[in-house]
Amino acid sequence: MPADRAERLGRELAEFDVEVAGLEAAEVMFGQYAEAMDGGRRDDPVVEPDPAGCCSCRTASRG
Repeated sequence: MPADRAERLGRELAEFDVEVAGLEAAEVMFGQYAEAMDGGRRDDPVVEPDPAGCCSCRTASRG
């Protein structure tokens, strides 16, 4: 009886290993897809503020 249980648990473990390997492969593929769609950017680009202010600020200050 313990030998049967050990055999069954061994098969279950092997099934889990196959499932984990598939999930790891999917994770790698998704990472490659996301990088390709993102152009390799990891962070949002930094946008420098306009030193003269925005259009409405310049117009209001003239007023």
